[in-house]
Amino acid sequence: MNILVTGAGGFLGKHIIERLPKHHHIYATSLNEGNVKQYDLTFIPNDRILTYDFSTFDLIINCAFPRAADGVGYANGIDFLNSLFQRVEENETCGFIDISSQSLYSFTRTEPATEETQLDLGAVYDVGKYCMELLVDASLKKHKRVHLRLASLIGAGFDQRIVNRFVKSVVAGENIVVNGGQQLFGFLDVRDCADAITTVVEHWNDVDTTGAVFNIGNTGAYTLQTIAETVAAVGTEFDYNAKVIVTEGSDEWKNTSLDATKFYRTFNWQPKYSLEDTTRAIYLQMTGK
Repeated sequence: MNILVTGAGGFLGKHIIERLPKHHHIYATSLNEGNVKQYDLTFIPNDRILTYDFSTFDLIINCAFPRAADGVGYANGIDFLNSLFQRVEENETCGFIDISSQSLYSFTRTEPATEETQLDLGAVYDVGKYCMELLVDASLKKHKRVHLRLASLIGAGFDQRIVNRFVKSVVAGENIVVNGGQQLFGFLDVRDCADAITTVVEHWNDVDTTGAVFNIGNTGAYTLQTIAETVAAVGTEFDYNAKVIVTEGSDEWKNTSLDATKFYRTFNWQPKYSLEDTTRAIYLQMTGK
């Protein structure tokens, strides 16, 4: 297939490109060609993609979203994506994979969210992601498509995540301090995520035009204290001996775990990387050891 990956220069986009089988021809669009120039693909700048011949593409994997934008950036980004969907609409044989987020569910849920869990949009980012799902379904009713709601991605180089921040503290010679530590986090190694999306691509004949929603996450969730203890334990492999200090305090409840059973069964897929595996990869990236 001819596959277009939007947002290809981002954290997830690059991993998808690395894992897509070589018998596909990859097209990539991004704000910065430098982020993808090392790959064997056809690059299309963002400012040219809307005038490109969309009959070229058999499938689009949409990773593009104005994640870190201000109000104007969000408006411009959503306008761009709406225009993109309208161009896709012209080619009814083109499939569409919409990359969405677990953040559409409440952060204060008591159980792992299933695809049937009530949505609870608490931030601008969440509203934007849900609007993208609705726009895709409104524009691409006749197209084969899926919405993939991803757990919070973790991995080497994604330093905004708490796992990376804990590793950074240990490498700096500091102990890890957590407040309360019973908040629950559902994570997914970015390598597993890219592999899951590739699995959808390889099973594309089984996808239909209903716009099915799937959660993609790991098989369990971790408390903040467990994450800290894992980072400290893996750190000993790199000759670091940080302690985990748990302080008492107002332990505000948080739960970002997902139930991905539907995806596992539909696509016969399971994640491969444990929290220890991901933590080890982050240490390797930060220390060069």
